[in-house]
Amino acid sequence: MLHKVRAVGMWHHYGGQLPIEKTFRLEHEPNNPEDKNAVVLIDHASRKRAAYIMRQESPNILSLMHLSRTFVCRPQRELFWLNPDQGQGQECRVGFRINDSDIQEAKVILGAKFEYTIL
Repeated sequence: MLHKVRAVGMWHHYGGQLPIEKTFRLEHEPNNPEDKNAVVLIDHASRKRAAYIMRQESPNILSLMHLSRTFVCRPQRELFWLNPDQGQGQECRVGFRINDSDIQEAKVILGAKFEYTIL
């Protein structure tokens, strides 16, 4: 299954734009003082934070995380400005595997943004 999200904070954590099509691991960061629902992108090679899923989108991703243990994120396009308060963001796709029996629940969580492929 694939879901489009926006990542932020890459200048602070990664030092610039995330490489297009590079794979990052996603982790919940429940002890984050800014957001208990924070979902962070982790660089596989360095094991360091690279960016965060936008705060408005992380609750949906967290709701899906209980359906799957395999979560990856790949940047899909160049940086763009979100707004003056949020700085720059980057469109990414989150990929995850779920059982056929959980597809209906995933559709409810994601609503109209739901897009999936069967592998």
